[in-house]
Amino acid sequence: MTKLQAWEYSSADEVLYLDSDLVLIHDLEPTTRSGIIEVRPWDDAGDAAYWRPITEHLLGVVTPYETMVRHPFQYPVQLVRRCLEHIGGVDRFLGLGRTTHFSEFNLLGNYAYLLEHRSVTCIYWQPEFVKQFYSYDGLTPAVEDVLRDFGYWEDTP
Repeated sequence: MTKLQAWEYSSADEVLYLDSDLVLIHDLEPTTRSGIIEVRPWDDAGDAAYWRPITEHLLGVVTPYETMVRHPFQYPVQLVRRCLEHIGGVDRFLGLGRTTHFSEFNLLGNYAYLLEHRSVTCIYWQPEFVKQFYSYDGLTPAVEDVLRDFGYWEDTP
């Protein structure tokens, strides 16, 4: 819910979204990801397809794509605001239950594509901007090695 209310926490015109289990591995200019919605068909989404039913339920439309393809995601704050208004605000999530698989990134990407008529692209060959970890694993020695390689981790005496 916090991500879908970005204007409450920033005066920026656009918001660059990252999950908490990600670190940047390349520099990003403020406009690098603006307006880019990368997608893959749900049939190619594997386990991520479990986000489709709740995304379609909230948007009220059939969604052809998974739009949480590659972090980070950058959207204009006003688009995020209109998306939340379209689904009926945060109260729409009440009663869905804690076990509902929800992806704010699939909601925003499909809203932008289907209801704001933004274009999408299926680009899988570009270099990744982030390294993603599985947050439930914690800081394993392998994760520490990767963080050290990218300058995020220093050994303490």
